[in-house]
Amino acid sequence: MGPYRERKIKGRCFFSAEGPSHMQTAEGKNQMDKRPGVIRSLFNRMATTYDRGNRTLSLMIDQVWRRKTVSSLGIRDGDRVLDIATGTADMAIEAARQALYASKVTSYAQGLGLLKIASDEFNYDLKMGEIAKIWRAGCIIRADLLGDIMSAYQRNPLLNNLILDESFRAAVENRQTAWRFVVQTAVGMGIPVLALGASLSYFDAYRSERLPANLTQAQRDYFGAHTYERIDAKGTFHTEWQKE
Repeated sequence: MGPYRERKIKGRCFFSAEGPSHMQTAEGKNQMDKRPGVIRSLFNRMATTYDRGNRTLSLMIDQVWRRKTVSSLGIRDGDRVLDIATGTADMAIEAARQALYASKVTSYAQGLGLLKIASDEFNYDLKMGEIAKIWRAGCIIRADLLGDIMSAYQRNPLLNNLILDESFRAAVENRQTAWRFVVQTAVGMGIPVLALGASLSYFDAYRSERLPANLTQAQRDYFGAHTYERIDAKGTFHTEWQKE
């Protein structure tokens, strides 16, 4: 009978190949039809304890592998990634966790950055480290992250922006791939992620030397003759955009 062998299921004969079974009878087909339900039931029973068991058996090393994998995805603009290897969504959850941390750091950087600009402009002499300390002791924010922010301003009281601190810069850059992956995936699925998306846009704007926003000067000059500055020459300029 070659690679096939005869088996009995409930007294009925059918043939199957070595490896995946190829049922040849009605009874065999019924058994195949039941398999998705059996597999689903089995997975549902395993899912609640799988991660705990995996971490115990690997001595927590699986978490290190997971973080390294998410950090090294190497996703390029326009790429779409479907995670088909982790039924418990560990990879997606880890990416979301990294994206959230990067977004929180950038949000604090933006808020404290605005306070510093106002302090410099109006001579308020605000101490960013002290502000973080006040927030940490308050009744609303009280985030543990504020302790790290206080330390950053203790290292450099004149820090212009939080993400210029070496520790926070490295933390955000190391999570950048996961951050972009989460935002891209959410946008592709039509899920609004306003805070994650806005903080990522701020990060990209802050690290860019030139931005399309400079065109706003030309628009203002066009409709109100407000003049504009150029990157290739000093001074202010005005253009007659529409000549009669």
